Amino acid sequence: MAVMSPLRRVMRTGTRMVTVAGLPLAPGAGGGEAELAVIAGDGPVGAWLERLLGKPAGTPGRAALTVVSADADVAAVASSLSDERSRRGDAHLLVVVGDRAARAAEQRRWFDACGIRVSRVLHLNRCDDPAARRVMDEVAAALGDAGLEEARRNPVLRAAVGRRVVTDASRRAAMTGALPLAGADLPVLVYLQMRMLSRLARLHDRPLGMAELLEALAVVGAGFGWRALGRASARAVPVAGSVAAGAVAYAGTRAVGRVALARLSAGHDPLDSVALEQLNQHFSRLVARRARP
Repeated sequence: MAVMSPLRRVMRTGTRMVTVAGLPLAPGAGGGEAELAVIAGDGPVGAWLERLLGKPAGTPGRAALTVVSADADVAAVASSLSDERSRRGDAHLLVVVGDRAARAAEQRRWFDACGIRVSRVLHLNRCDDPAARRVMDEVAAALGDAGLEEARRNPVLRAAVGRRVVTDASRRAAMTGALPLAGADLPVLVYLQMRMLSRLARLHDRPLGMAELLEALAVVGAGFGWRALGRASARAVPVAGSVAAGAVAYAGTRAVGRVALARLSAGHDPLDSVALEQLNQHFSRLVARRARP
């Protein structure tokens, strides 16, 4: 099976760093200071934000991101936010909830006190489930690479950080698949998928060893067969050449990521032979969706 050739380049060191084709799949053991802090007010928005994010151990002014509810005491936190802004570069996210006029007034109040940029304010109409997902996704995006370690400490962030890991890997795979590399992109696609799986596993405190990587790579290869799949899918996606190949790479990587994320969330290894049917179903739906005009 062609996809298995990169296995010859899979290695493992004493620190559990695993590489494919000489490239690292995931960082070594993390640690260090917490990357998220929350300043919650005494009002309903602050209470809602604390229910969502808990009470992370990060210190405002030192954490990579400080999430602030708009009903917090502006005067009490203005100094901390100003110091943080000067050191970390707008490393805060203000959450305002209400109608348009109320949100604009709150934003102006905080801007006058702390100079908060408009791009770092999250506007929500109400405190509901869709709003909760937006908060989590915004926090994951703002944390960036620091989100992986923070989500290991704070499990409520794992779903949002996991979605971001899958989306980033899928976009990279799409760009790689669209390049006119005539099959030479296969090792890169394998690397991107294995790195994504390794990061998702680490996120859920289930780091992949050699045996798990070999099993996952065998499942991906058996489920997709990238070269044959690319040729067949070019007919299913109503665009030509490299764009079709990019769509296939995106759909395949996203399918692997979504199945792995669901399995890890349920306490299983990211991929095994049981996941093959799930992968095929996800892949078929994603390709069909991208094939629509």
